[in-house]
Formats: sequence, C-alpha cells, structure tokens
Amino acid sequence: MLNAISPKYLKLGGVLDVASKPPVLRVHGTKDMIVSDSSPLDVAVLGLAGYIPGYPGARQVPTAAHGKADKSLEYASKGSTYERVFIEGSGHTPFIEKPEEFAKKLVDFIY
Repeated sequence: MLNAISPKYLKLGGVLDVASKPPVLRVHGTKDMIVSDSSPLDVAVLGLAGYIPGYPGARQVPTAAHGKADKSLEYASKGSTYERVFIEGSGHTPFIEKPEEFAKKLVDFIY
C-alpha cells in the first residue's frame, strides 16, 4: 500500500480532472499504528531514522501516511466532497473492531 501512494507510482493527473467526482469517506481508528504519521512500517519513517540506505530525503519521499493520503485526495477541492472520521479506540481495522460504529458512519455518509 505504501508503494501505491508513493509519489514514484501515484499519478493522479487524470483523476483530478474527471468531471464527476464521487464523495470520499476516510475512516481511521485512533489507535491505528499502520496508517500513522510515525508508522514503523513507513519506509520514509525508517529512512529518516537511518535504516534505509540511500533514502533520498523527506522532500522526495515524505513521511506522514495521513498527509500522503490527504494529498492523494486533493481532487475533493475540485468539486467533490471529502470527510475524514476517526473511530475512538480502534486500530487499523475499525470495520472489524467496532463494526456498529463503523456501519453507522458509513450509512450516515451514504444517506
């Protein structure tokens, strides 16, 4: 997933220009250690810590998983809507850990 949102692979040019943009809902658990601004699974975090030889620096490979995902959704500023919600006490899988709360947020968003 991290490679998928890396600036090396993520090319949003065409997506940003589509005429009809669906609304976006991002749901996160407040205890998520995987999608986190300091995730030990993020190559950029490991690079800054000196664990990745040849890490080109934060300018080319920025840290902050939330920031990367937010950047990938900038098309919302071009005519879509974007909502980001957190589920308190949930980790990386709020739809499994807190299914009722997740379902309510999803249904509220859809309707």
